[in-house]
Amino acid sequence: MLKFKDGIQLKSLKPTILQCLDTCNEVFFKDGMDCTILSMTIEKKQSGTSINLQSWQCYDVEHIADQLTTALGVRYDVVVEEKHIKVEYK
Repeated sequence: MLKFKDGIQLKSLKPTILQCLDTCNEVFFKDGMDCTILSMTIEKKQSGTSINLQSWQCYDVEHIADQLTTALGVRYDVVVEEKHIKVEYK
């Protein structure tokens, strides 16, 4: 199940981000885990707007990161940061 830390705002999310959240939820569900979104940020970069969805708590970070990379495709970067995963929309 997809969960959000208190205070996370979901207003005005673009369809690409909603699709990303749905995909992440599916990947975690297949492994029997909840997907907890700890924070979301929007940053302006030279290449365009980058949406960072940070962090899913899980036990096998590398395994989930590999599955997310495959499921999300080339339009997203999946980065392992200690015990959580950061997903960036390019």
